[in-house]
Amino acid sequence: MILDAMGHHLASGMTSAVVMAGCRSARRRDVALPALVRTIDDVLADWLPDQYCSGIAARLDLADGVLTWCDCGHPPPLLIRDHQVLDKALERPEEPPMGTLATLADAPRRGHREALEPGDRVLLYTDGVTEARRPDGSFLGIQGFTDSIIRATAAGELAAEALRQLINSSWRGRTTS
Repeated sequence: MILDAMGHHLASGMTSAVVMAGCRSARRRDVALPALVRTIDDVLADWLPDQYCSGIAARLDLADGVLTWCDCGHPPPLLIRDHQVLDKALERPEEPPMGTLATLADAPRRGHREALEPGDRVLLYTDGVTEARRPDGSFLGIQGFTDSIIRATAAGELAAEALRQLINSSWRGRTTS
Protein backbone atom coordinates (compact mmCIF):
# COMPACT_ATOMS: atom_id res chain seq x y z
CA MET A 1 0.00 0.00 0.00
CA ILE A 2 1.20 3.47 -0.80
CA LEU A 3 -0.44 6.26 1.13
CA ASP A 4 -0.19 9.98 1.63
CA ALA A 5 -1.70 11.38 4.82
CA MET A 6 -2.62 14.96 4.07
CA GLY A 7 -0.42 17.58 5.71
CA HIS A 8 2.90 17.64 7.51
CA HIS A 9 1.92 17.70 11.14
CA LEU A 10 1.31 15.30 14.02
CA ALA A 11 -2.21 14.45 12.82
CA SER A 12 -0.74 13.21 9.51
CA GLY A 13 1.48 10.75 11.35
CA MET A 14 -1.45 9.58 13.46
CA THR A 15 -3.56 9.21 10.31
CA SER A 16 -0.90 7.03 8.69
CA ALA A 17 -0.69 4.86 11.80
CA VAL A 18 -4.47 4.39 11.97
CA VAL A 19 -4.62 3.58 8.24
CA MET A 20 -1.89 0.96 8.54
CA ALA A 21 -3.56 -0.58 11.61
CA GLY A 22 -6.89 -0.79 9.73
CA CYS A 23 -5.10 -2.30 6.75
CA ARG A 24 -3.37 -4.95 8.85
CA SER A 25 -6.59 -5.83 10.65
CA ALA A 26 -8.50 -6.29 7.38
CA ARG A 27 -5.60 -8.17 5.77
CA ARG A 28 -5.51 -10.67 8.63
CA ARG A 29 -9.18 -11.37 7.97
CA ASP A 30 -8.25 -11.99 4.31
CA VAL A 31 -10.96 -9.68 2.96
CA ALA A 32 -11.16 -8.57 -0.66
CA LEU A 33 -9.30 -5.36 -1.45
CA PRO A 34 -12.39 -3.10 -1.72
CA ALA A 35 -13.53 -4.35 1.71
CA LEU A 36 -10.03 -3.71 3.08
CA VAL A 37 -10.22 -0.08 1.92
CA ARG A 38 -13.74 0.25 3.29
CA THR A 39 -12.41 -0.98 6.66
CA ILE A 40 -9.84 1.82 6.53
CA ASP A 41 -12.63 4.30 5.72
CA ASP A 42 -14.56 3.17 8.77
CA VAL A 43 -11.54 3.13 11.10
CA LEU A 44 -10.59 6.67 10.10
CA ALA A 45 -14.19 7.85 10.51
CA ASP A 46 -14.28 6.34 14.00
CA TRP A 47 -10.84 7.38 15.28
CA LEU A 48 -9.90 10.50 13.31
CA PRO A 49 -13.09 11.83 11.71
CA ASP A 50 -11.44 15.07 10.51
CA GLN A 51 -8.57 13.30 8.74
CA TYR A 52 -8.31 11.52 5.43
CA CYS A 53 -5.58 9.87 3.44
CA SER A 54 -5.04 9.38 -0.27
CA GLY A 55 -3.42 6.19 -1.41
CA ILE A 56 -3.45 3.06 -3.48
CA ALA A 57 -4.07 -0.31 -1.95
CA ALA A 58 -2.82 -3.08 -4.22
CA ARG A 59 -2.32 -6.83 -4.32
CA LEU A 60 -0.34 -8.83 -6.82
CA ASP A 61 -1.27 -12.48 -7.21
CA LEU A 62 2.08 -14.04 -8.03
CA ALA A 63 0.46 -17.27 -9.23
CA ASP A 64 -1.53 -15.71 -12.06
CA GLY A 65 0.10 -12.28 -12.43
CA VAL A 66 -3.10 -10.33 -11.77
CA LEU A 67 -2.77 -6.94 -10.11
CA THR A 68 -5.78 -5.76 -8.12
CA TRP A 69 -5.91 -2.21 -6.77
CA CYS A 70 -8.12 0.51 -5.37
CA ASP A 71 -7.18 4.12 -6.18
CA CYS A 72 -8.27 6.43 -3.40
CA GLY A 73 -7.47 9.94 -4.60
CA HIS A 74 -3.88 9.20 -5.61
CA PRO A 75 -1.91 9.35 -8.87
CA PRO A 76 -2.62 6.14 -10.82
CA PRO A 77 -0.02 3.36 -10.91
CA LEU A 78 2.18 3.21 -13.99
CA LEU A 79 2.74 0.07 -16.03
CA ILE A 80 6.23 -0.31 -17.49
CA ARG A 81 6.61 -2.95 -20.20
CA ASP A 82 9.68 -3.44 -22.37
CA HIS A 83 11.31 -0.31 -20.84
CA GLN A 84 8.36 1.90 -21.80
CA VAL A 85 5.47 3.34 -19.82
CA LEU A 86 2.21 2.14 -21.34
CA ASP A 87 0.19 5.34 -21.52
CA LYS A 88 -2.84 5.28 -19.21
CA ALA A 89 -2.72 1.46 -18.97
CA LEU A 90 -3.69 1.46 -15.28
CA GLU A 91 -5.69 4.69 -15.17
CA ARG A 92 -9.17 4.12 -13.80
CA PRO A 93 -11.69 6.47 -12.24
CA GLU A 94 -10.30 7.38 -8.86
CA GLU A 95 -12.36 7.36 -5.73
CA PRO A 96 -12.34 9.75 -2.78
CA PRO A 97 -9.43 9.56 -0.31
CA MET A 98 -9.67 7.00 2.47
CA GLY A 99 -11.72 8.25 5.39
CA THR A 100 -14.09 10.36 3.32
CA LEU A 101 -16.34 7.68 1.84
CA ALA A 102 -17.57 6.57 5.25
CA THR A 103 -18.83 10.08 5.94
CA LEU A 104 -20.04 10.90 2.40
CA ALA A 105 -21.84 7.81 1.19
CA ASP A 106 -22.54 4.19 1.86
CA ALA A 107 -21.27 3.15 -1.58
CA PRO A 108 -18.87 0.21 -1.77
CA ARG A 109 -15.29 0.76 -2.88
CA ARG A 110 -14.38 -0.41 -6.39
CA GLY A 111 -11.41 -2.58 -7.16
CA HIS A 112 -9.65 -2.77 -10.51
CA ARG A 113 -7.85 -5.75 -12.07
CA GLU A 114 -5.18 -6.04 -14.72
CA ALA A 115 -3.35 -9.15 -15.92
CA LEU A 116 0.37 -8.45 -16.08
CA GLU A 117 2.90 -10.04 -18.39
CA PRO A 118 6.23 -11.52 -17.29
CA GLY A 119 8.75 -8.70 -16.91
CA ASP A 120 6.13 -5.98 -16.33
CA ARG A 121 6.82 -3.45 -13.61
CA VAL A 122 4.20 -1.48 -11.74
CA LEU A 123 5.36 1.85 -10.39
CA LEU A 124 3.46 3.35 -7.46
CA TYR A 125 4.42 6.89 -6.55
CA THR A 126 3.20 10.00 -4.82
CA ASP A 127 2.80 13.39 -6.46
CA GLY A 128 5.54 14.67 -4.16
CA VAL A 129 8.04 12.76 -6.33
CA THR A 130 6.90 14.29 -9.61
CA GLU A 131 6.72 17.74 -7.99
CA ALA A 132 10.33 17.47 -6.80
CA ARG A 133 12.64 20.10 -8.20
CA ARG A 134 15.79 19.39 -10.11
CA PRO A 135 19.01 21.17 -9.19
CA ASP A 136 18.20 23.83 -11.82
CA GLY A 137 14.85 24.54 -10.12
CA SER A 138 12.61 22.92 -12.75
CA PHE A 139 10.07 20.28 -11.78
CA LEU A 140 11.04 16.66 -12.30
CA GLY A 141 7.57 15.83 -13.68
CA ILE A 142 6.17 12.46 -14.57
CA GLN A 143 8.31 12.14 -17.71
CA GLY A 144 11.55 12.90 -15.86
CA PHE A 145 10.59 10.53 -13.08
CA THR A 146 9.72 7.59 -15.35
CA ASP A 147 12.69 8.19 -17.68
CA SER A 148 15.04 8.11 -14.69
CA ILE A 149 13.54 4.91 -13.26
CA ILE A 150 13.45 3.15 -16.65
CA ARG A 151 17.06 4.10 -17.47
CA ALA A 152 18.33 2.94 -14.10
CA THR A 153 16.46 -0.35 -14.04
CA ALA A 154 17.43 -1.09 -17.68
CA ALA A 155 21.04 -0.67 -16.55
CA GLY A 156 20.49 -3.29 -13.86
CA GLU A 157 19.82 -1.03 -10.87
CA LEU A 158 17.25 -2.16 -8.35
CA ALA A 159 14.19 0.09 -8.36
CA ALA A 160 14.80 1.12 -4.73
CA GLU A 161 18.38 2.18 -5.55
CA ALA A 162 17.22 4.05 -8.65
CA LEU A 163 14.72 5.97 -6.52
CA ARG A 164 17.36 6.72 -3.86
CA GLN A 165 19.67 8.14 -6.52
CA LEU A 166 16.84 10.20 -7.99
CA ILE A 167 15.99 11.68 -4.59
CA ASN A 168 19.63 12.49 -3.91
CA SER A 169 20.07 14.17 -7.28
CA SER A 170 16.94 16.27 -6.69
CA TRP A 171 18.40 17.62 -3.46
CA ARG A 172 21.99 18.07 -4.65
CA GLY A 173 22.96 21.71 -4.69
CA ARG A 174 19.87 22.92 -2.83
CA THR A 175 20.08 25.12 0.19
CA THR A 176 17.57 25.82 2.89
CA SER A 177 16.73 29.28 4.05
